Amino acid sequence: MMVRPLPWAFPYVMERAPERHPLGRAVLRPIVEARVVGPGGESSKYAALIDSGSDYTLAAPIVAMEAGIDLRNGRPTTLQVGGAARDIWVVDATLRLCDPTLSDVDGGCAPGNAIEWQTEVGFFERWHEPPFPMILGQVGFFDVFTVTLSRFTQAVLVDEIGRLETRLPNL
Repeated sequence: MMVRPLPWAFPYVMERAPERHPLGRAVLRPIVEARVVGPGGESSKYAALIDSGSDYTLAAPIVAMEAGIDLRNGRPTTLQVGGAARDIWVVDATLRLCDPTLSDVDGGCAPGNAIEWQTEVGFFERWHEPPFPMILGQVGFFDVFTVTLSRFTQAVLVDEIGRLETRLPNL
């Protein structure tokens, strides 16, 4: 099977219904499905939050373990997440973005249906009960694709890098 060409549209996911929010608002998130592929195979398919405020693409340690990535081979560093210092190990890995139009068990995450790329991923040393097992940030996602987020449309559009620049006036 051949990978479907970009752009791909992903609907926002409702994290919290309006009746469960203190202000009566729905909490919608730009979430896609993704995997990490490493020397030991591939991780499970995870909900990955697209976060333009995150400097790095980050993942929980279980994701590295499933993909057979030895974090001791990574570069240790500390960064701020949610106002707190967090230790991470930065490792070169392959990410796989799952095609949102395919919904069977492996669906869009099968190698012939998904888009793969090499990038740096920061794996947390400890990340207890993460709200999202993966966060797609500036390095590792926004520098690989043109990403358009629309709360109004409640969708994310992931396109080839540089595609937006062809539509913008000279800056």
